[in-house]
Amino acid sequence: MSDDLTKPWLPTWQRSDVRLGLALFALAAVAGLWWLVAQRPDEPLADGLAEAQVGGAVGAVAVEGNTAWLGTGRRLQAADVGNPAEPLLLGQSKALPEAVRAIATWRASVLVAAGVGGLIVFDGRDPARVTEIGRVETTWSVNDVTAADGRAYLAEGARGLRIVDIADPGGPRSLGAIDTPGDSLGVDVADGVAFVADWGTGVRIVDVSDPARPREIGVFDTPGEASDVAVMGHVLCVADRQGGLRVVDVTSPSAPRSLGVLTLGGSAERVVAVADRCLVAALDGGLAVVDVSEPHAPRLLTPLPGVIVATDVAVGRDWVFVADVGAQVRPAQDSRIDLWSRMHMLGVENRPLAAEGPAGLHIAGLGPGGAVPLGLLISPSLIEDAVAHPSSSVVYLADGHTGVIVLDVTEPRSPRAMRIVASGGVAHAVVVDGERLLVADGANGLTVFDIADPLAPRKVTSVALPGEALGVAVRDGLAYVADGTAGLVVVDPAAARIVSTLDTPNFSWSVTVVGHLAYVCDRSGGLRAVDVSDPTSLRPLGVVLEGQGDIVDVAEGAGVLWVAAGPAGVFAVDASDPMALEVLGQVPFEDRAIGVIVQGDRVYVAAGNDGLREIDGSNPSTPVATRRWVLSGSAERLIAMDGLVYVAAEMGGLQIVAP
Repeated sequence: MSDDLTKPWLPTWQRSDVRLGLALFALAAVAGLWWLVAQRPDEPLADGLAEAQVGGAVGAVAVEGNTAWLGTGRRLQAADVGNPAEPLLLGQSKALPEAVRAIATWRASVLVAAGVGGLIVFDGRDPARVTEIGRVETTWSVNDVTAADGRAYLAEGARGLRIVDIADPGGPRSLGAIDTPGDSLGVDVADGVAFVADWGTGVRIVDVSDPARPREIGVFDTPGEASDVAVMGHVLCVADRQGGLRVVDVTSPSAPRSLGVLTLGGSAERVVAVADRCLVAALDGGLAVVDVSEPHAPRLLTPLPGVIVATDVAVGRDWVFVADVGAQVRPAQDSRIDLWSRMHMLGVENRPLAAEGPAGLHIAGLGPGGAVPLGLLISPSLIEDAVAHPSSSVVYLADGHTGVIVLDVTEPRSPRAMRIVASGGVAHAVVVDGERLLVADGANGLTVFDIADPLAPRKVTSVALPGEALGVAVRDGLAYVADGTAGLVVVDPAAARIVSTLDTPNFSWSVTVVGHLAYVCDRSGGLRAVDVSDPTSLRPLGVVLEGQGDIVDVAEGAGVLWVAAGPAGVFAVDASDPMALEVLGQVPFEDRAIGVIVQGDRVYVAAGNDGLREIDGSNPSTPVATRRWVLSGSAERLIAMDGLVYVAAEMGGLQIVAP
């Protein structure tokens, strides 16, 4: 959160005649009110939320009994983990104001640290129906929560530690608070003492025996950035980001003593302690299992295999639960930039040659030598594109981590992930052509699947291409591939060969084919029209918007091209003469336009962090933004089906919106 959000805006009058200034101000206010009323039809309506989601990056986890509670983007999800080898997703909450940062349980309640949304309390008795029952608003972002003896302890960023009475979960109330010099990121409590990970100021130790008057009694500085703490008897484990794991003697809380230090392979973000072990979620260092039975010499045990990027860890029953987002996470530059923002990726080009593997919730046992894998609840978490099968209730997702996700959408608002099929590369875009599924598979080229059985795609071949396949369209059995620096490449999937190529000046990102014309989105190279009537001899025609934005997608409707131009928003382009494409109108957005589809006179835009936007395109010369839906993740591509819009939202998974 920016400091600017806490500063009220006050007009400053420079005139000596205050009465004249006030009169002018009142006149301006009346004029402004009239203008707002007059413009009301052109103003976006109130924000809406997605109805549901499939997958998404799991950034937080807590466990109670046989239920694991997951923070998946902006939603709290529940999973049955009674059989760790076959975890089952049960239900999910409505979208929250911000991504879930941490979760704790207290008896039958689930407590969610929801950033600027404060503390949100859910009824945990029926995991299939995740229902909010209480909320405490805070003055800063809540980064962590722990519960003990009917109280919740909140790490409230720049406001320090807040204590909340949760004896009545439906009516939580603040009891007391204490400011800390840094930004509190994590908290744990034992025997009337709270240990607060306070970012750059180390660990602040607070007496909370009187919750109305908490007082600091000790400090333990750390060389890194203290992001989380876990207390176990007289030993405190501190996740110190690049400073690794710090083991501290807190026998006397007012005089903590350093015992041991262990450098980890990644940034130590979250930590729990159990049975002489400290378990550290170390981002790209995976899950670190550390033996602290000899606290002066902490010892790294066998890590949990298969974890790509560990964001949180919890212990329940006899098992360990690890949240794995599966994607690169930027280093922390500011304590106010939460993990969700840091792990979100704005670009997909130049990714690794192969996908890293499935992400989600890992379940493991603890053996003498380290962690032993038991199961995985997969949560697709780098969704970049989607396409519907034309004759069955199936949707295919391009997942940059795993390849192709097959969804059964018989229940359109509650799709079920049926299977994952590895593509061999990094899946960026998908299209269906008869009984073939074509995947723009990054540096792996064009990957072809047989989908004679829609629920069971079978990989047939991959065609190597000179660039990086990022977009694909089909016409008359041929694939037209947006191949990055190689421009437009025409491929015969049946023969697994390149038919022809056409270089473009910049970076070919996506392609749409309308009749005998292909429209190539070439980023700063603009929107380029290409005659493909002879696919062996591509003929460039007109170009528009060259150097006027980041051209990444286009959709056609009634002779008008709607062009997603990144930070420049959306342009309406007259396509009546492909040799002389002409801009008709423009709609700017707060973030960027990435994907676009046309439904009658309505245009739907995947607008990155600005969510899903609707445009009234009935008059392309003066298009008007009408509605906005807030989504988890970055809205990338979208499809419309059965009156719903499905949005591929990268780390937010697949978001489902009812316009």
